[in-house]
Amino acid sequence: MPRRKPPRLPLPPEPPGERISFDEARRRKAVATARRAELEVARAEGELIAHATLWFSERCTRVVATLERWPDRVAALMAADLGVEADHVLRVLDAHVRDLREELARLRLRPTSCTVGPASVRSV
Repeated sequence: MPRRKPPRLPLPPEPPGERISFDEARRRKAVATARRAELEVARAEGELIAHATLWFSERCTRVVATLERWPDRVAALMAADLGVEADHVLRVLDAHVRDLREELARLRLRPTSCTVGPASVRSV
């Protein structure tokens, strides 16, 4: 006895709105997939930028701390080389370091405009 085909079920009613072709549906799916990938990349970049900003902030803090300690470390050595009083050299160095810090503060360095990493930080 030959096998009978199962009865065909009626198709569900079409949703209201325009009818689209299979190619159009495939194109829309590809666009949605591409947009999702772009969102994932943007999210990942946002996380990297947040990490870079934190790294940059910590690096700037370390540089400022080193810069503030520098006159105390070298004033006596410079005074001995020059044959002058260490207190006088320390006052002069402190004044110049303070001027340098003010100049650097005016540069308004940002992580997005600088080389982030072990390379030197440069302003744009």
